[in-house]
Amino acid sequence: MVKEALENAARFFSGNNMPGFNYDMAEGVEYEIDRPRPEGDRIRNPALARQAADARTEAAHRAQ
Repeated sequence: MVKEALENAARFFSGNNMPGFNYDMAEGVEYEIDRPRPEGDRIRNPALARQAADARTEAAHRAQ
């Protein structure tokens, strides 16, 4: 349900001259909007903020 709401909000960032004032945001969720992808598939890498931060920290430790 969160991903669908974010996908709906991605319409406001698609460059189609849609006024950008009526969109949803989700606190505690990290995600990317991949604008060139087709509608319904633009939300990439969704994760709870803590999980995303932990994954980045783990990757940084592996790279050392």
